[in-house]
Amino acid sequence: MRGSVIPLIDLRTYTGQRSGTQEIEDFCSLRDQRLADHQGWITELKASVDEEREFKLATDPHKCAFGKWYDSYQSDSRMLNAILKKFDAPHKIIHGIAEKVTQLVHDGKVDEGHDLIDCPEKNELTIMVGLFADIKTAMRETSRRRIAMVLENGNQTIALDIDEVVAVESLGNIEDAPRSDSKAIGISRIGRRKKDDELVLLMENAEF
Repeated sequence: MRGSVIPLIDLRTYTGQRSGTQEIEDFCSLRDQRLADHQGWITELKASVDEEREFKLATDPHKCAFGKWYDSYQSDSRMLNAILKKFDAPHKIIHGIAEKVTQLVHDGKVDEGHDLIDCPEKNELTIMVGLFADIKTAMRETSRRRIAMVLENGNQTIALDIDEVVAVESLGNIEDAPRSDSKAIGISRIGRRKKDDELVLLMENAEF
């Protein structure tokens, strides 16, 4: 900073949490698994047609592992939300073919069943592969836009690697932290936000 090298502390790892980078990599790994789930779903549907047996995987797009996550996940990132919105149509189309294929096999139309599977495999599943790649790229781009909050205490200057700055405001009812082990992770005092009385943990005079 301004020609000087100063310590940079990852506030997440300092307080015993996963680092932002690790959290994003775990997120990307989970998305890779959800993609593999759908590739396996198509493979199992083909096998059920070949062997003329019941298909037992999820046919409802809201009940597969990805669908459950998709329906509940919320993000503050406009870029990520825009990508996620594009999943809705292809994901529903892929799951929607199962019942149609099952009926075709029941009617003895195995070849037609295979043809019906081939279309979304080449189109909608390919679209989803691309969207999963876009999600990983968006998440990693987000991780590169880190915020460093610089603190000065006398002659000591450090920077904290933080997720975001929510507000700069005055606090009321400041008192010592109630638990003795709080100081071990730098939490020395607690305060309350004046506008809504929300609890705020303070790292006042923390020794890094």
